Amino acid sequence: MQILILGLGTQGDIQPLVAYGMGLQEAGHSVCVATQETYEELVTSNGLEFAPVAIDLREYLQAQKKSGDLALRTQFRLARQHMAEFLQKTWQASQGIEAIVCSQAARIAGYCLAEKLGIPMFLGLVSPFQMASLYRPNTFGRPRRWLKHVLREQMLWHVLWQKPVNQWRQQTLGLPPAPFRGLEHKLRQDKVPAFYALSPTLLSRPLHWSPQLHITGEWFLDSLFDWSPPPELLAFLESGPPPIGVTFGSMAGEDTLAMIKLVLAALTMSKQRAVLTGGWGNLDQKLSLPDNVYSIGFVPHNWLFPRMSALIHHGGGGTTVTGLKAGRPTIIIPFAFSDQPFWARRVAELGAGVPFLSPRKLTAEQLAQAIHTVVTDAGIRQRAAELGEQIRAEDGVRTAVALFAQYINQPPPYEE
Repeated sequence: MQILILGLGTQGDIQPLVAYGMGLQEAGHSVCVATQETYEELVTSNGLEFAPVAIDLREYLQAQKKSGDLALRTQFRLARQHMAEFLQKTWQASQGIEAIVCSQAARIAGYCLAEKLGIPMFLGLVSPFQMASLYRPNTFGRPRRWLKHVLREQMLWHVLWQKPVNQWRQQTLGLPPAPFRGLEHKLRQDKVPAFYALSPTLLSRPLHWSPQLHITGEWFLDSLFDWSPPPELLAFLESGPPPIGVTFGSMAGEDTLAMIKLVLAALTMSKQRAVLTGGWGNLDQKLSLPDNVYSIGFVPHNWLFPRMSALIHHGGGGTTVTGLKAGRPTIIIPFAFSDQPFWARRVAELGAGVPFLSPRKLTAEQLAQAIHTVVTDAGIRQRAAELGEQIRAEDGVRTAVALFAQYINQPPPYEE
């Protein structure tokens, strides 16, 4: 079967989809991943076909802002322009496909393609809050959070998606315009299957969920591409006890720099070594790092985290689960209001870390105490190790591939 995986988002969104694509290809399907140009190497180095359908619009807008004042109206105009280009390229990439798997951000385009081509559609989701309108309030947060999600999706539909999508539907696909409130309710009405790449060890499936919503287990991609650790990093790791791993993802700017300064002060107070990784860039030029801290721009988390004694990060879903898979106690300092606070609280509830630490109120003394706790508390360390064993025993890709086979009425792809 010819399958198109259509994804937009960060590496944390695309990387699991690549892992799932590899599983589908192993089961005998032909898989093409259509996503941002940024991820071509990630896709092709893992043996999948690649189709570029978008640029990284966030990087583009950031570059435009640096060159001058970029008004909000201009940002929306550029976003709509690139959305129209994305839709046309997805139509080109979809020729000859027999099924489509979409990320959260690509769901509207995917639904239109499935409607036009008469093929099955599936959602590949990586956060408990993605497609929150598909389940009742209070599943993964307060009802107010659900309402804010619905309002946000309606705003995005009317401000960003509606005009280019309806033009595309009518002029290219020959379909009628989408309903006024968008296509979100159609996903629920048509019972589009949603596969959540989430660990059942960390999140139990709510009893009131509809049958087409599945928690499959994480979709781990163990080999991103050919990467070797620099000799300086290996030498640092061998020069003393396991350090603390510190990363705040792709966040950059003065807020991140201030947080790194706070982290360095806390490390000094707690007398711990550390490896700093992330996308803030030129860190060594902005700060004088002590000998007990090593900085590196990029290192695969699945390589680094098992070599750490504990972790400090922002609470992104992929980073959190990769750390727990490694069995490492975790300190989360959430910067965003997406799923980061949720994972901060969830890690503490599971006994694998400390309670929620607000970045706005955090002091170096408080962080030093949290570091001391995760390094010395035997109960936290044991619980983190137990969670790691359970997560490593899961095979989310295998489960999701088997579910795909059930939905398209094919024999099971694996022998039991």
